[in-house]
Amino acid sequence: MTKYPKSNIPGFGSDDELGLLLLRTRRAQFKELEKAYGTIGISPEQLGIIDVAVEFGVASIPDIEKRILREPHSILGLINRMVAKV
Repeated sequence: MTKYPKSNIPGFGSDDELGLLLLRTRRAQFKELEKAYGTIGISPEQLGIIDVAVEFGVASIPDIEKRILREPHSILGLINRMVAKV
């Protein structure tokens, strides 16, 4: 494997090649999801909100926050944009 220079990011040093590989893999997956969901006009985050709403029926911001790992104000912004599209 390639040796990467020491990083300033806590937990990611030159000896943490697996961590860097996982981070790159996650980013690549997210880009692919963005492309796929973009064809139907939603983002992966919006799909996460829809999933929580379907699972719980009525979901609170904390329910959604736990599932998609976003800050409450960010979730509210996503929901407002989704409502504006309807």
